[in-house]
Amino acid sequence: MTPAPKIGSNRPGPHPAAGKRPVDLPEWRVPTETGYVVGSNLVGEQSTKQTPFKVIVVGSGAAGIDFLHHSLTAFKGLDVDVRCFDKNADVGGTWYENRYPGCACDGPSPSYQFAWRPNPEWSKYYSESPEIWEYIKGIVPDEGLDRFIQLNTEVKKATWDEKKSVWTVVLASTDGSKHAWKWPDIPGLQSFKGRIFHTANYQEGYDLKGKRVAVIGSGSSGVQMVASIYDDVNKLYTWVRSPTWITAGFAQKYAGKNGANLSYTEEDKKKWREDPEKYREYRKLIEEEINQRFKVIIRNTAESQEANET
Repeated sequence: MTPAPKIGSNRPGPHPAAGKRPVDLPEWRVPTETGYVVGSNLVGEQSTKQTPFKVIVVGSGAAGIDFLHHSLTAFKGLDVDVRCFDKNADVGGTWYENRYPGCACDGPSPSYQFAWRPNPEWSKYYSESPEIWEYIKGIVPDEGLDRFIQLNTEVKKATWDEKKSVWTVVLASTDGSKHAWKWPDIPGLQSFKGRIFHTANYQEGYDLKGKRVAVIGSGSSGVQMVASIYDDVNKLYTWVRSPTWITAGFAQKYAGKNGANLSYTEEDKKKWREDPEKYREYRKLIEEEINQRFKVIIRNTAESQEANET
């Protein structure tokens, strides 16, 4: 007599219980703490749903573009309807919105890019906002992602179905927090007669030459802006409420002299265009240098012990 297959054994073919198990039972739809419901279909079984599985991506910044790129392969052959909504007039997220003087990324350009889309054309080691935006924007038509994206559309609410314990659609929030800026609570701010800008919503190209400028705050944008405009303005006042902790540049070992920014030559770009593997090795060296910093939070490393002692 042939022995019955062991339930749960890793054997080819359908599961022994597949023919006996119903596709769906109401009692299986139990809400969980995370809001998920245990799947009601075995692998290989036909779904009972007649409509596409809907996924909404909120925001077309770097995270949104990355999601859409990977969805091309992850959802290939599946009945999945992906839509991406962005409140802005163009893609790019924070790099589309932020255009204050000196706005740049504090991470090296060769590391601040998608691994699946290396760019050998960066002009500098630490790139500025417009160039990063152009990089992200250029990916969309090249990858055919624009067919998923609807601009000038803000997602204001997502509805939760309490009975089924699911969203009415799957919501992938990639909108980040950089766009949620607000004015400081300063008496008289709204009655001020001069021009007022928030760095998160700065009027690109506004000429500050010869003007008196007051900068409130010393966060990242405050530090970058002051350093960028102090040679051009007539008077510069800056208010710092709390001390700012400024670290050394990320992976400055590969930056310019004394950690300053470095401009890439046309020879550099040509070399990396023609030899992608050499460019990959260069990027890995920078990434390895950046990752050395994490040793300070790993137990029993020399770096963490030194941090505890100081």
